[in-house]
Amino acid sequence: MHRDPEEEDRLYEVYRTEVRALCTAIREAKEAAWNDLLASFDRDPWGRPYRLARNALRPWAPPTTSTLPPETLHRVVGGLFPDSSRTAFIPPVMATAQVADGGELEGVSQAEFEAAVARMRVKRTAPGPDGLSSRAWALALTEDGLGPALRRLFSRCLREGRIPEPWRTGRLVLIPKDGHPRDEPSGYRPIVVLDEAGKLLERVVAGRLVQHLENIGPDLASNQYGFRRALVPRLMGAAGALTRLLPNVGGCSAGTRRLYLGVVHSMALYGAPMWSPALSARNAALLHRAQRALAVRVLRGYRTISQDVACALAGSVPWDLEAEILAAVYRRNAQALSRGRSPGPSAVGRWKRVARHVAYAKWRERLLKELGQTSATRRRTLEALVPVLEAWFGTLVVERQEVLVRYSPPAIPSAGRKAGDFLMKKKVQIS
Repeated sequence: MHRDPEEEDRLYEVYRTEVRALCTAIREAKEAAWNDLLASFDRDPWGRPYRLARNALRPWAPPTTSTLPPETLHRVVGGLFPDSSRTAFIPPVMATAQVADGGELEGVSQAEFEAAVARMRVKRTAPGPDGLSSRAWALALTEDGLGPALRRLFSRCLREGRIPEPWRTGRLVLIPKDGHPRDEPSGYRPIVVLDEAGKLLERVVAGRLVQHLENIGPDLASNQYGFRRALVPRLMGAAGALTRLLPNVGGCSAGTRRLYLGVVHSMALYGAPMWSPALSARNAALLHRAQRALAVRVLRGYRTISQDVACALAGSVPWDLEAEILAAVYRRNAQALSRGRSPGPSAVGRWKRVARHVAYAKWRERLLKELGQTSATRRRTLEALVPVLEAWFGTLVVERQEVLVRYSPPAIPSAGRKAGDFLMKKKVQIS
C-alpha cells in the first residue's frame, strides 16, 4: 500500500490540533465546574461543597505491614505483643444472661437495630477481615434483605451470651507515630480492625448501656465528657477542609465565610464547660491554629497575618477564652439551679457580659506581654489593637461587619503594617 508522507503529516497536524483542543476543553470544563462549586456556597451553604469538605478522604497509602522488611516487622510485632506461649491464655467465658424477674431477655428491637445501622451508614472506616465495608453492610441490612436475619442472630447472641468467633477476630494495623523511629516497636500504634457485623452488635449493646445509665443510673459524672452519645468532632480536619474551599480571590461572600467560621466555632466549643478547666497549652495551641486558618480565609488575608489581628478583624474571640466564658456562665447557672432558682434571660445575659469582660481583660494581658517580644511591625499592630479591643467586639459589631463587607479583597488589611495602619485608623474613630 502506497503511503503519502504529505498526507500523513497533514493528518498528524490535524490530530495534534484536536488533542490540544480537547485538553483546552477539559481544562475549561474543570475551571467552570470549580467556579460553579464555589458559587454554590452562597446558594446553599450546607450543600455539596460543605459535604465534600466534611467527608474529605485522606490520601491512600499502602499498609505499613506490607512496606516494612520482614525482620523489622517481626521485631516490631514481637515487641508490641510479647510471646506468651509459656502461659496458656484462657479467654473469659460469658455468663448466661439472667433476668431479675425470671422472664426472658428482651431481643433486639427493630428501632435500636435501625439506629445502629444508621450510624454504620455514615461511617467510612476500614473493613475488617471479611473485607465488607460499612456502606456495603448498610445496603444489605434492609427489611427486604439481611436485616431481619441479622437482628434475630443478635437477639440470640444476647440471650445465650455467645458471640461468633469471626466477630472476635481482627486484622492488625500498625500506625506510625510522628517523630519516632520506624524500626522500633515504640514507633507504632497498633489497632485491630474488626468485622462490621460484630461492631454493629457492639453499638446495640452500647446503646442499651447508655440508656440504662441515663434512665436508671448511676449516670456518668457531670464532668465526664468522653463516652457520651455525641462524639467529639474532628476539628482540625473540618477546618482544613473548609479552608481549601474558601479561596482569597473569588469564592463565596464574607457572610458565608463567617457562617463557616461559626460552624467550626460551634464544633470546637462543644462541651466547653466540661473540658475548659483542664485545657492544656498544647490543646489551646491546636484551637488557635484552626481558628487562625479560618479567620484568615474570612478576611481573604495573607498567611503572614498574626492570629490576634486575624481574630480581631474576623470578629472571633480566641476559642480558649470563649470556652472560659461558656464555663463561667455554666457554673453560675448550675449554682442557681442547685439553690432552687431558675435564672431568667436577663440574669444569664448579665453573667455573659461579666464573663466576656474578664475574657477581654485576659486577652489584653496576653497581648501586652507580647509587645516587648515581637517585631516593630507587629508591635505597631498590637499597640493599635489593645486600647480598642473590647470596644471593637462590643459597640462596633455592626460597623465591623459593614467594614468587612464593604472592603474589596485587596483593600482588606492582610499583614504587618497594613493591619496596623487599619487598626490605627479605627482607634482614632473609636476615641
